[in-house]
Formats: sequence, structure tokens, C-alpha cells
Amino acid sequence: GGIRQIKDENDMEEQAVAALEARAALARLDERQRRLVLLRFYHDQTQSQVSRQLGISQVQVSRLEKGALDWIKKHI
Repeated sequence: GGIRQIKDENDMEEQAVAALEARAALARLDERQRRLVLLRFYHDQTQSQVSRQLGISQVQVSRLEKGALDWIKKHI
């Protein structure tokens, strides 16, 4: 209870807001970048696994991933 409960509620609220912001930013990525981010970070796939699924090289996955993450960071 008390201060700890308030702190826990604030942390939960911050996490919820961050999740909503990330979801909104993710929705604004192009289809390939969105799929890449979902596979990499929501389905825990390696860059090699993603490259096979998307039919592109691992280097292309790495570049697309960096671009997508940079874009998300700027827009959150």
C-alpha cells in the first residue's frame, strides 16, 4: 500500500503509455519494416530467420531494422 502502490501504479501507467506510443509508431512504418520489427522483437526471430521469411539478405534486414528503430525513436 501507500507510496509503493502509487509508484507501482505510475510505473504501470508509464508502461501502458509507452506501449501505445510504440504501437502507433509501428502502425506508421511501411509494411516490410513493420513485419520485420514484429518478427524480430515480438516473435524473437534472428535477423537470419527474418531474412529468409522476407526473401532479403541479412544485411538488408540489419539496415531496415536500424532505419525502423531510428524512425520509431524519433516519433515516440
